[in-house]
Amino acid sequence: MASLSQAAMERGLGMIRLLALDVDGVLTSGAITLIGATGEGKTFHVSDGLGMAVALQHGLKIVWVTGRGGEAVERRARELGITE
Repeated sequence: MASLSQAAMERGLGMIRLLALDVDGVLTSGAITLIGATGEGKTFHVSDGLGMAVALQHGLKIVWVTGRGGEAVERRARELGITE
């Protein structure tokens, strides 16, 4: 199988404009921590946050997809500058 050269890979990656990520199980450990009657917590990995910050600095648009949402997701999105 032929492999892509570094230059070819960079050209291909340069065409990417949007990164869409699922939240639960992709950006989080998949665990849901219920706190009291209405609270919910999620654990995000700091390396994912760094990667998204770099992607945003390079002009990529990032969209999160989730069926659960919640304060933890909204807070982390605000911290990273994710608006969608």
